[in-house]
Amino acid sequence: MIPLLEDVDRIKIVSQPAHALKARAYLRRQRPELAEKLVRADDYRPGEWMVAKPLLALYGLWTLRGLTSDERIISL
Repeated sequence: MIPLLEDVDRIKIVSQPAHALKARAYLRRQRPELAEKLVRADDYRPGEWMVAKPLLALYGLWTLRGLTSDERIISL
């Protein structure tokens, strides 16, 4: 999928917040020059996953514990 992004002007990754953060970190690790094209996206929509949200948020934060401070940047 990453080769499809080489000729675009901007990259938006939209998903659940934890998944989007992981995808942005993955892109930074794999292709830092493409990560420079990342722009903000609306990751959260009120009401989505309302019942499971607290548990999913805790799990998502737990899985992100290994990211470096550079990988936590949303957009440059």
